[in-house]
Amino acid sequence: MLVGLAPGESESHDAWAGFLSDLTGRGLAPPLLVISDGAPELIGAAEQVLAKSLRQRGLIHRARNVLAKVPKVAQAEVKASFWKIFDDIEAEPGQAAVYVPRGRIAAFEKRYGTTYPAAVTCVTTDVASLTVYLRFPKEHWKRIRQSNFIERTFGETRRRVKVIGRLPGERSCLSLV
Repeated sequence: MLVGLAPGESESHDAWAGFLSDLTGRGLAPPLLVISDGAPELIGAAEQVLAKSLRQRGLIHRARNVLAKVPKVAQAEVKASFWKIFDDIEAEPGQAAVYVPRGRIAAFEKRYGTTYPAAVTCVTTDVASLTVYLRFPKEHWKRIRQSNFIERTFGETRRRVKVIGRLPGERSCLSLV
């Protein structure tokens, strides 16, 4: 379900805050969960306008950030270790489930801390936003731990725009999306 679409000149804090304020102004109640990448402008706007909502950092985005800090030859191993942190959690939803990846992150840090300190810092920074999804029912975990369901839409839009080359105006852009 699409709840809003608007053109924007940039992904600035003001643009995101305006977009989110428009949604709430039209009656959207703050959602239980906001899933985002690490864009500080979006995060700041969401925290300002949707202050009552929890925020989940997309794990796929964080995985990409981690792998960017690791040499290509080690990426497969580090990627597998990263996903082991968040996969196959048997604990019940809530704080018990949140403790599982925290322990696994400590093991990840011990394993890679001296070899790939920047990658480890990337994992250990803002752990709380990486584990918010664990508060929700288990059957939702795979879907809400990342924002990839919307990323596919962005990818398809980019593909179509490449074929067109240049859109004649805002209206045609919104129609395409």
